[in-house]
This record gives sequence, C-alpha cells and structure tokens, in this order.
Amino acid sequence: MSAHDTILGHLIGWGMPRRHEDAATEGLAFLLDRYPQLRERFVGLLRAAQPGLPDELRFTTQDSSAGGRPDLCGRQGEAVRVFVESKFGAALADAQPLMSLERLAAEPAPTLLVFVAPEWRRGYLWRELLGRLRSANIDYREVDAVTAEIGSAQRIHVIGWDALLKVLREGASDEARANLEQLAGVCRVADESESRPLLREELTDPQVPARVIQYINIVQAVASRGPVDVFRAVSGRSSFYWYALGQKIQFSGDRGPVAWFGVDLIRWRKFETSPLWLTFDWNYGQARTVKERLQAWASEHQRVLCDVEDGVMLHLELLVGREQSAVVDDVIGQLRAIAGMLRGPVKSGA
Repeated sequence: MSAHDTILGHLIGWGMPRRHEDAATEGLAFLLDRYPQLRERFVGLLRAAQPGLPDELRFTTQDSSAGGRPDLCGRQGEAVRVFVESKFGAALADAQPLMSLERLAAEPAPTLLVFVAPEWRRGYLWRELLGRLRSANIDYREVDAVTAEIGSAQRIHVIGWDALLKVLREGASDEARANLEQLAGVCRVADESESRPLLREELTDPQVPARVIQYINIVQAVASRGPVDVFRAVSGRSSFYWYALGQKIQFSGDRGPVAWFGVDLIRWRKFETSPLWLTFDWNYGQARTVKERLQAWASEHQRVLCDVEDGVMLHLELLVGREQSAVVDDVIGQLRAIAGMLRGPVKSGA
C-alpha cells in the first residue's frame, strides 16, 4: 500500500474531488500556523528562492484583501511579500501569473510568487509560465531551472509538493509529522485524479506495451497450465474491463470459490505492488469467507487484501530477474497455497 494512502486523502477524494487544491492549501496553512518549526522551514525554502524576503512571515488563505484571492498569502506586518498558488492537474487561470505579479509589484520590497505543483508537472508548468511572461512582453532573467527574476525585486518560482513535504518533515515533531502525512495523502489523491500530459518517449518506447503484453501472457500461461487440483478456468475466453484483462477461475474443492484473475491497472497504480490480482466477487456469496481465511496469510506475507465495490481483492507477487517460466510456476505456487487455505479452517489474528 502507498505510504500516502491516508484517511484524509480518501475523504477528500470521495467528498470533494474538485477541491483538491483548496484542501491542500488549507492543510498547508494549518500546518504553518500550528507548528512554528514547519513555518521556519517553509520560510527558509522561500528565502532560498528570494533572498530578500524577511525571516518572519505569517500566512493566510484566500486573502481577498491581497488582491486576486491567491491560494496562500505571506505577509510581513501588513505588507504582502509572498503569493503561493497550489496546483495539481488544473490549468493555469487566464490571469495567472500576470495579476499576481502586478499586485506584488506594488510592494517596495522584494517579493515572491510561488507555484507548488506535483514533481512531474514542474517542467511543464515552468515553460507555460515563462511563455505567458513572454506573451505579455515582460522581461525576466532565469536565475535557475525553476526561478526567474523580474526587475530587481520580483521573483517567480516553482517547487514540487514532494520536495516541499520532504523539507517540512525534517526535524518535525511526531505530531507534526503525522499531520504532514495526512497532507501528503491529500496530495497523492489529487495527483492521481488528474490527467498528466502525454510524453513522447512513452508513446514511442516499445518496452511500455511489451511489458503490459508480458503480464497478460503470464496470466494466460498460468490459466492454461494451472493444475486441476488447484483451480480450473471457468471459460475458455478472457474477460476484460476498460482497466483490466484476465480470466475467471474456480478453485478446487467442494464449492470452491470463483475468482477473477488478471492484470488490474487501477489497483496496480493505487497500491504500487503488482499488476496481478485476484478478485472474489460478492455476488457468489463467498468473498467474506475468503477474506477470513486469507487475512492472516496476507498480513504475514505483506499482501494487499482489500474490499472493493465488487468484492475482495488480493495481489499476487511476480518474481523479478527470472525467466518467465519460473515466474509462471511461482504464481501457480501462490495459487496453490491460496487454494489450500480456502479449503482449510479459518485462521484468526494477523
């Protein structure tokens, strides 16, 4: 399971899927207000991008008095010194970054406009921001790969959420670190919910489809070679969904449970474990018993065993650095162990 699969991230994704940026901004503001050590580290990051900023800044969200309602506003007294804009997959607003830069230009002291975005988006976002500066005939000087100076006192900067959270974790108290993990969970859900730009190297790299085909071939080989005392294929045809491709099998034994066995892209991305999964459907009335019989084993072997809308899912491991025949044999071995537990008594505890 992902280290950032938190309850807060789940609730935000379930209840407010279009408000990820607001949730992340409010979470960051909460942390900066509650924990002085986090605020100091955050200000240190800002001062690295704009050395002219003061050591002491206080932060508020959606500050309409700052002009343009920036996501996060950093003030020194009443003077506005920093605007922070939270981004995941949403496009820049029409007025970004020009309106914020215009407002900050009214300050007589050095100022900074910061965009916080997922790591994968930093380069794309930076090019878009510089393109808008050029289109508006605004002169700038690139200080580094993600920082530009406008005039003598204004700077614009892009930082990644992962890099920001990593710096904030350093030296944080246990309580602060626990809350940082909740914020990381929100960022994780937000990042996964957005569509990323396509990469030319991915579209033209034959290894990408080759690997997916290899995983499907492993499923087909396991289904065709599976011993009858372990399972049998329910039908000769593969079953598929828009996100998954596999085969229904029935485990041996009296009223052996039926499972879908195959490559599930959604669970693979979510749990970061393996492309191969077993799904025991609720409709067959055996998923609950399956979960009870497999819980202890799954916990001991660090396997994901989770409830989904359709039933219960368990991930299967794939051997690395081995010939495919050995990989297939190992998956069959895992299914044999699972079949034995499904036939045996329920084991309590993890």
